[in-house]
Amino acid sequence: MSATIPNLPVLGKWLGATTSSTDFRPVPLANYIVCQGKVLDEDGNFVRTLEGYESHPEDPDRLVPLCWEAQGGVIIFVASKDGCEKCAV
Repeated sequence: MSATIPNLPVLGKWLGATTSSTDFRPVPLANYIVCQGKVLDEDGNFVRTLEGYESHPEDPDRLVPLCWEAQGGVIIFVASKDGCEKCAV
């Protein structure tokens, strides 16, 4: 719930409920930035170049192979609604 409700304790008090929270993650979370074929860590440090992924007109940012490479849940942030719709296609 904490990811979707920022004021969970307030909501719990209003409902007369007890709330609990934890920082436990069963799987480590990794954040990367992909820009112009380069993979950067969340601090902007170069990690690697996307080698072996052919660009495709419908996937110029090579998101499909990156999602397959992740082998799990992936969240892609896009700057605009239009960009999000194009990415989803």
